[in-house]
Amino acid sequence: MSGVSSPSPSIVALSWAQEREWWLGNRSGGWASGTISNILTRKYHALLAVPDPVPEKITLLLSKYEEALVGGAGRVELSANQYPNTIHPDGYTRISRFSFDGAVARWTYSAADRRLSKEIWREAGHDCTHVRYTLLEGEPTGLEVRPFVSGRAAHAIGLPPAMSGPSSFSADEHGLSFSFPIPWSIRISHGHFRPHPDVYLNFQYPLEAARLEPFSEDLFCPGPFEFYLKEGQHATLSAMSEPLTDGPQSGPDAAREPVFPVHPAFASLSEPDAAGHRLDRIVDDFRLYNRFGRNPALESLVRASDIFIIRDGRRHNVIAGYPYFGRWSRDAMISLPGLCIHTGRHALARDIITYWLEFARNGLLPNRFDSKNRPVYESSDGMLWLFWAVSVLDAEGGLSDAALRSWWPSLRSSLRAWISGNGRVSLDGDGLVELKFGRDTWMDAAQDGQPLTARANKRVEINALWIHALANAKEWAARMGDQPGAGLFAEAHMAARHSFSRFFNPYSHYLDDGLDPTDGALRPNALWALALPELGLSASQQAEAFAAIKEKLLVEGAGLRTLSPDDSHYHARYGGDSRARDQAYHQGAVWPWLLGAYAEASLRLHPHRPMDAYRSLEPFLSPERAGALFSIPELYGPSSRQAGGAPLQAWSVGEVLRGFVLIERATSFPAAGTGFKSIKDVALKNPPHHSHSSGHQPAHGGSRHG
Repeated sequence: MSGVSSPSPSIVALSWAQEREWWLGNRSGGWASGTISNILTRKYHALLAVPDPVPEKITLLLSKYEEALVGGAGRVELSANQYPNTIHPDGYTRISRFSFDGAVARWTYSAADRRLSKEIWREAGHDCTHVRYTLLEGEPTGLEVRPFVSGRAAHAIGLPPAMSGPSSFSADEHGLSFSFPIPWSIRISHGHFRPHPDVYLNFQYPLEAARLEPFSEDLFCPGPFEFYLKEGQHATLSAMSEPLTDGPQSGPDAAREPVFPVHPAFASLSEPDAAGHRLDRIVDDFRLYNRFGRNPALESLVRASDIFIIRDGRRHNVIAGYPYFGRWSRDAMISLPGLCIHTGRHALARDIITYWLEFARNGLLPNRFDSKNRPVYESSDGMLWLFWAVSVLDAEGGLSDAALRSWWPSLRSSLRAWISGNGRVSLDGDGLVELKFGRDTWMDAAQDGQPLTARANKRVEINALWIHALANAKEWAARMGDQPGAGLFAEAHMAARHSFSRFFNPYSHYLDDGLDPTDGALRPNALWALALPELGLSASQQAEAFAAIKEKLLVEGAGLRTLSPDDSHYHARYGGDSRARDQAYHQGAVWPWLLGAYAEASLRLHPHRPMDAYRSLEPFLSPERAGALFSIPELYGPSSRQAGGAPLQAWSVGEVLRGFVLIERATSFPAAGTGFKSIKDVALKNPPHHSHSSGHQPAHGGSRHG
């Protein structure tokens, strides 16, 4: 099994362990998350975060467990928290091993002449998080586990008053039940619960403080669970917002989802390894589909891809990023080739495309859904990205006649709406499309209702995608026997392709970002004009445009700047409060997702120099990167190179993964000796010496409920 692991016991360095996060999904859009150190550094870290009722509205129910060994050797703490000016307790110093394979997070603690393991995993299709403790070695011991609960909206902060009293829960021999803010429970395999309600004060989240956001809150503890463990024995706690059932499932890979029995049949509960078997199968399918040899580092991205796939009613969908984003059509379509198509999961890709086409209106897809599950139509490019995703599916052999036949009426009517004009886009006399509004592309940041990167009129990647959509549509029309459609789209394609070279600026020697009026900003959007085939640019124009992008925008191992540093509007720093971050969002910030198009353009223009493309991506295979294990963040700061935005972003993972696949196919690298780094045995391997906290007492102090 591939994963981050430590081959031998070692003491954790505090800063190292705080900077590395683990995240687990379960096909609902909810999550479990934390850090290797067990210190919560985000207000979003939680053991049970559930959609309520849609992925755009997440509720945090259970923040964490705090563990201690109790017995003849006294009390030995295994947990750690950030309080004002101190970290307490110092349980991180007792971590001797950590491993993560994308499905299960595992710790080994060495304390009081004993070794104890902790394993955390989630169930696909159920809002349930299991935590299992096992005494691996040593004399029998008592284990105390204190749950800390929050019961708030994910984007809020602060303990709701209804969550903090003895009336907020009830206990029985199987565990605890809560009625606020939704019904949920914590079930235990054995042991007992000792009521002792208390509120712990001033938990602090350093990453929220760095964002200049509120970063301190209180958490409620109803009391400890107490277990007695002999060597080899387990204690399991299962936090869930629904009963575990064997209900019917549907969808292209439903048969591959593990289903677990309900409590109290804990004796037959699947081992945590079962949660990893599904990811193992996805990795195996990826290797077989691409005929690749073993490459643990590359396979880690395949493991990272699965957390973004969710069940959405009767179909599947994509979460754009954790923890900030829900379902966005643009992000889903850009992510789809890397997440599903190039991993060999074509049925899943078709299901997601079908989902979005059911919402197509007048050539538009909903950009997103609001918290009440209503589609929001506020952009234009989602449909063009869908055409691109379908074209990749077609090129990979996954576009069956049956699928195309079911989609064709919607695809055909969408292009007709663009040709005739639909209120957001119109076709100019030169065959190029114009956008009516300034926030209709992926560069859609705004303040006070005004776009920060206004991109109305004719935009380079929009028209590249438009020409690519028409080129494919005329072929699909012929395949469907739609001769009028084939003729219409061929005519529109010829006109747009003939005019596209207007984007090349002979004075700057790169592609302008916009036309009519000219927007001469050097931005990475032009990559799509170089990655997609047959857009009518000459070889010299393509070479000059690519050279400018490589020189001014490429940041190897991070992504591409969204604006040239030579531009007066360039922001060299991404950070500060939300307004400051928004100002830099598309005016300099470095975005990893653009590396997919960069790799494709590099391979297209320089087919005999694949290592050029490889070097731009290679650092993503290094296990030493801070942040979410396996995953790739939304963006990086232009100067600091520090991760920003969402710590897990679907199109970042999808497009970087697609880039590696294209390079691997182009070079036919063998499984070993290729320069790919292995992520397999790195975590806790020779970390720096751990640092100690100040030794001050925690600030939670007194009890509010005796």
